[in-house]
Amino acid sequence: LADLKKCIDKEDQSHKKSEKQEKNWITMAEIDEVYEKSIDKQARALINLYRHHPLRNDVADMRVVNADYAFEDGQNYFVITDDENTPNQLRLSEYKTKNEYGVKTIDVDTEANEDIMDWLDVSPNNSHLFLNTKNEPINANTITKFFNRIFKSTGRKISTTMIRHVVLSEKFGEVHKEQVVKAD
Repeated sequence: LADLKKCIDKEDQSHKKSEKQEKNWITMAEIDEVYEKSIDKQARALINLYRHHPLRNDVADMRVVNADYAFEDGQNYFVITDDENTPNQLRLSEYKTKNEYGVKTIDVDTEANEDIMDWLDVSPNNSHLFLNTKNEPINANTITKFFNRIFKSTGRKISTTMIRHVVLSEKFGEVHKEQVVKAD
């Protein structure tokens, strides 16, 4: 098992796409195009949130609360602040690297926030950020299925992991290339 982990870690550090990633790779321009064509407010909010905040499936079962809410450990929140000078926030206390970083509070990007608030204005269930087809809180598996459906027109299977890789590659790809050149 340790050998398998070393092999996977080595592959991750190489910054080379897997065969599956190569097959399904999408560019930021293509993500933007799907976003612009989407009329579904929940889809727009979800795409825009991940464009600006490349999370894992951390929005699964995410509750919508006000800033004075008594937060519970092990639950993620979309926090609506009362102060217009303070951006709404993602409060993450249940995520993959929580033991290393603790509770994270992320100010939501203005553009993503606008789409989220537009979605919440029409959402049939304002207690949770994103919903499944039964208007119940979305779970991690449903998020992936939702992304697959949103990006079906591209002919590729797109998940939160793929969006995360694309956003981070476009944001930090040149820095990595520079580091490789300097190391040689």
